[in-house]
Amino acid sequence: MQDDPWDCPETDLETTDAIYVRMRLRTSGWKFQYFITEQLGADVLNASTWTFYRYIWRNYPDPGEGWTTGKCFYDTETFDTRITGFQWTPPPVAPTVTTQAVSNIGTTTSTP
Repeated sequence: MQDDPWDCPETDLETTDAIYVRMRLRTSGWKFQYFITEQLGADVLNASTWTFYRYIWRNYPDPGEGWTTGKCFYDTETFDTRITGFQWTPPPVAPTVTTQAVSNIGTTTSTP
């Protein structure tokens, strides 16, 4: 397992934005793993430290005996490749104002 931190800067978002992360694994060529969120409904991606946890296997053959091969494991309980520390802020919600009509406001006189 490898874990690597990354300091994500604060970033303005549109409420329809999703976050897309592409992880590269280089063996004898490039292999890619993708992470994508749902639309966040957020207006800010907060500055925070993300940590990437990767479960990777590589095979290094003897020189002249073939290509280096590799694999990234994910989506299992045993090999939980993931990103942690991801933080966002939803936009402020405008308060709902309800008005109600009232009649006969003033002083009342009671008669004995």
